[in-house]
Amino acid sequence: MKSMYRIFYVLMFLPLVITLIALPILPDKVPMHYNLRNEIDRWGSKYESLILPVLVIGMGLFLKSMSKLASKKGNQNSNSNEKATILVGIATLMLFNGMTYIFLYTGYVHAKVDIAHTVDFYKIIFIFMGVMLIMIGSIMPKLKMNSIAGLRTTWSMKNETAWSLSQRFGGISLMITGLLVIIGCAFVFEEIGCLLFSMGLLVLDSIVSVIYSYFAYKKTQNT
Repeated sequence: MKSMYRIFYVLMFLPLVITLIALPILPDKVPMHYNLRNEIDRWGSKYESLILPVLVIGMGLFLKSMSKLASKKGNQNSNSNEKATILVGIATLMLFNGMTYIFLYTGYVHAKVDIAHTVDFYKIIFIFMGVMLIMIGSIMPKLKMNSIAGLRTTWSMKNETAWSLSQRFGGISLMITGLLVIIGCAFVFEEIGCLLFSMGLLVLDSIVSVIYSYFAYKKTQNT
């Protein structure tokens, strides 16, 4: 568990360290926002690059508190829940680490060449997100019943069997969704198409998983 927390803290503070190191070599003005056509629609001071790393630290503190809450509400499974939720935190922080480094890279390179039309930011970010979904999906079946993390519905919280079935299905479904996001954004869709495809898959995954949890609970009532 200690080694996992070390990784967690490294991912939590690394974006700030890297950004502080990069500040002296960044141009005074860097891209701050891209529209749905992958075009820069706002520029800002290079010091605005510190906003995302600070948000990553805030997110890390929030995720750590969630892992502690999950462990307390997991009864005899407290250690298992704490481990699973901190792994989810690591996967989430990895995504935001990737986003930080992408923006630093583009801010630096854009001073020398216009890369706005050669780098598809939606594609890169959603590929990162697909990897994160696969990691979270692989962790979900390990979660024991708690009121913080996992596929928590009225029906999955009814009993341990319904919970276990729901987490296993939800985890597999989320991994498939992540894989489809990676394939779709890497090889099929670009820019806004990648965004709409990924969001549509996530909505569909959520609906199907919630419906399954209902039938999983009904199954436990019939046995």
